[in-house]
Amino acid sequence: MNQSPLYLGFDLSTQQLKGVAVRSDLKVIHQATFDFDADSVGFGTTKGVLTNEEEHQVYAPVAVFLQALDGVMQKLQAHGLEFSRVKGISGAGMQHGSVFWHRKGEEALQQLDESKSLECQLHQAFSYPFSPNWQDASTQEGKRTSAHFLPVSMILVKLEVRFSSIRDRYLSNTVDLVF
Repeated sequence: MNQSPLYLGFDLSTQQLKGVAVRSDLKVIHQATFDFDADSVGFGTTKGVLTNEEEHQVYAPVAVFLQALDGVMQKLQAHGLEFSRVKGISGAGMQHGSVFWHRKGEEALQQLDESKSLECQLHQAFSYPFSPNWQDASTQEGKRTSAHFLPVSMILVKLEVRFSSIRDRYLSNTVDLVF
């Protein structure tokens, strides 16, 4: 049996979570995908999100991400991934949404029970049950205001300032909306 180290990577997109286990030479050993529309239970997302067209809101329930992480891990295990060989974990998610951690989150992490779902155990670990999506346009008024008095937005997007003005999807606007 091969005991070489494995590395686990997660890619969170608008519509799915994908997990890939690779060897040091980057050969893919196992992979699994959780499609938010097809695999989640109880949310009825379309293209990974829920919408409120009247308010121009586009968002995903944070619980979908928790279901997805459980689902991908279960699929990887079913495919034979030996988790004891995993020596590193990474993740990527490009401006698809924001989650807001609650101060109770750390305590919840310390009490995780592998026999229960993450959704069940971490439902109070987040300050807001929804993740505003990059397609959300409900912060347009905040965008106009932020452009006038928030130098923080210039710092947050220092590399992009030359190429774009403040956009709806920037986190500062979402924080204003949520809190």
